[in-house]
Amino acid sequence: MQRQIIPLYPIAAIAWAGIFLSAFLIAPRSCEGGLELYLLGGAVIVLVLSSLPFMLLRNKPLSSRLTIATLLGFITVLVWLAGFFIADFRIICRLF
Repeated sequence: MQRQIIPLYPIAAIAWAGIFLSAFLIAPRSCEGGLELYLLGGAVIVLVLSSLPFMLLRNKPLSSRLTIATLLGFITVLVWLAGFFIADFRIICRLF
């Protein structure tokens, strides 16, 4: 029986597109809890994508799984930051 191969990189690409596009949906409401929601969503995506190589690539050596997990986490943080700055989130909403 053949074992089904789950594609890791298309899953990561869909997650990156989702977190980037969600920035444009959440940014207009950044002062009403949108910033916290985007931060939480980014943290969840980083954790999920960093753990996927350990679950899906069990036949590879530990060093390659660690490398892939680190790269996926790093790219996810870069995509998250790009969405944060390009969507123009407001950080300071009210001074007093």
